[in-house]
Amino acid sequence: MFFRKLANSLATLPRSNTDIVLGTVWARPQLSRRDRSLVVIAALMAQRCENELDYHLRVALNHGVTRTEIDEVVLHVAGYAGFPSAMPALRAVDAVLRDLDGLGPADRLPEREAAPTRS
Repeated sequence: MFFRKLANSLATLPRSNTDIVLGTVWARPQLSRRDRSLVVIAALMAQRCENELDYHLRVALNHGVTRTEIDEVVLHVAGYAGFPSAMPALRAVDAVLRDLDGLGPADRLPEREAAPTRS
């Protein structure tokens, strides 16, 4: 009986994700899709969810988040969640950017520019 109830509950999980999170939450006007994408990728990086991060990095880029902003999120994750969370996130970011740029795993991405120093 327990397992049947559990199976029935789990069967609704994908629908709940689509209906509630991707439907209702993402449609709310309080944050833009771009800003929601920043929050989502930061949370996924901090939680070390690389599989989901791949998808949401692509979504974030489509929502107008820049590559530089994604690099800044990785930097903040390193500071707040630690390097053990930031390093897999950085590898996921590099893999997505390589794929989008048509580069192979051994190819290097273009040099990233550091942010300007402020006084």
